[in-house]
Amino acid sequence: MEYAEFTDQFVASPDIKINKAYVKNRMVSIFGQLTPTAAGSYKIIIPASYRPKYNLAGSYFVSAYEGLGCVLAVYVESASTIAIWTAKANANNINFSFLYPLN
Repeated sequence: MEYAEFTDQFVASPDIKINKAYVKNRMVSIFGQLTPTAAGSYKIIIPASYRPKYNLAGSYFVSAYEGLGCVLAVYVESASTIAIWTAKANANNINFSFLYPLN
């Protein structure tokens, strides 16, 4: 599989936006953001054919000082879910990304 984009295959979520998702050279790349939200957990479903074999932690960054300490965890589950846990409300977008081999 050379290149296949699947950004539009995610189920819509009011809190998580997927900016780009694709497979290239059998590696899955997902880029997205958590919009400003209250503290809590947020999830979005990954299309089953692109889910990872194992649970993985994701990288993330906050765009303002106020966002430091907001995120507890960003991960993708083998059960086809991207989950983000926050300890406090975030005033700005929290950007995240995942890179893993196609199952």
